[in-house]
Amino acid sequence: MKYSEIEASYLKLAKASNKKSTYKSQEPRIRIHLRPFLKGLEMPLTSEQEIELKAQINEKDISPQYKRTIWIMYSQLVNHARNAMGIENSRVKIKGFRRPPRNIYTIWDFRQYGKFREQLKDKTETAFFDLLYFGGLRRGEAMALTRPDLLGKDKIAITKTFSKGETTATKTRAGTRIIKLPKDVYRELEELEGFKLFQGLSYSSLKRRLDGGAERAGLPRARIHDLRHSHITMLLYAGMTPQGIAHRVGHEDTNTLFNTYAGYLTKEDETICKYLDRKIEKHGS
Repeated sequence: MKYSEIEASYLKLAKASNKKSTYKSQEPRIRIHLRPFLKGLEMPLTSEQEIELKAQINEKDISPQYKRTIWIMYSQLVNHARNAMGIENSRVKIKGFRRPPRNIYTIWDFRQYGKFREQLKDKTETAFFDLLYFGGLRRGEAMALTRPDLLGKDKIAITKTFSKGETTATKTRAGTRIIKLPKDVYRELEELEGFKLFQGLSYSSLKRRLDGGAERAGLPRARIHDLRHSHITMLLYAGMTPQGIAHRVGHEDTNTLFNTYAGYLTKEDETICKYLDRKIEKHGS
């Protein structure tokens, strides 16, 4: 079967099944990076053709992570051809790109965040950053909050996210949740005006505030998403249960938590060793 038929079928299904933002991210991966090589070819590819495709992707001036994303996109097309269109493929699969090392996050402790917060003047921006640091929300989840999401008793409902100019359902089913905020943070949200709490804020303006505030406070540069990482790491250091943290931040399970943040738990390792030292002193010979 020609590749063009498989692509058309896949994109039709993706458009019908996924959020608009997901489809908008998938379509360019196919159009820009896969279609130029695959158009006119028959599927499945031969091993030689697949190796050539991998080589062309590898030569592109894009990040290692995005190269892997493009290869996964190709694999999804192959799976669609097999599962939805009945195309058999019994040959040995060419290995894809390795997962790049995880990014190193900037973690701000409570004192550091306080120094950054002192640099903020606008109450809406302050409430936004506080929500990420003390609530663990994703940026899009915070941007999508509306007044009806304030439930009283310091609780908020997270039912949607804002990305690429549109509001959609949360990233995953676990992302839809109700969490409780510190009283001061909830009060900041109540004092905001308008139906959409963070109307008027943009990623670029928030990033400028974050970078400028960090520089003035003498802090290591951080990304907006690092405030969420800081929240999660702070709770892990405090000994909160992984299940409770996973629910609070909208993770499907604790695997994501452990896989992502294990490298930041050196303090936990020290605590374990101190515990073992005490046991050896008490019961050792």
